[in-house]
Amino acid sequence: NPHASPVALKLALLPRDPRFAREVAVLSCVRHPSVPRLWDHGEWQHPSGTLYPFLVMDWVEGAPLYDQARQHNPSSQEVMRLLAQLARALQAVHAQGCVHRDVKGDNVLVRHSDRRALLTDFGSGRYPHAPTLTPDILPPTTPAYRSPEAWLFSLQFFRDATARYSAQPADDLYALGVTAYRLVTGQYPELAE
Repeated sequence: NPHASPVALKLALLPRDPRFAREVAVLSCVRHPSVPRLWDHGEWQHPSGTLYPFLVMDWVEGAPLYDQARQHNPSSQEVMRLLAQLARALQAVHAQGCVHRDVKGDNVLVRHSDRRALLTDFGSGRYPHAPTLTPDILPPTTPAYRSPEAWLFSLQFFRDATARYSAQPADDLYALGVTAYRLVTGQYPELAE
């Protein structure tokens, strides 16, 4: 169709990568203008017979949040608009019982056409009854964006091999706060004791 919108094809680098199933599960239940829409998913077979997952999503013609800010030096009103869009996207994610678990500027694209912020990369996301994929006490996330609650849990239970921190919407909101701080100052906030 010559009038069809372009799409992004995301291919796994690892056979049967379980992060793709997570992304499908979260994106399948979230509809929001600041979250790319999932159009299709499946597996393709390498000539060796190995299966690799793929996703077909909205194409976002844009730049990562921090790059966009460095290039265009947004006003305080523009920064507030971008952060409000991300907060509303997280509200839609959380309303479905899901948690992103890796909110950061590198996982936000600012679309060139309308300067809308889109939250991307839900491969670390958590949804109700999701299986545990990692043996670590803390879920996968970028340490600079990890909430004080998660750090405290890891200190309290570091000797308990069965302890697992369950990320909550507050963890995403904390990460959005770190993202806002870095967007405005160009630096990360100092970690407290």
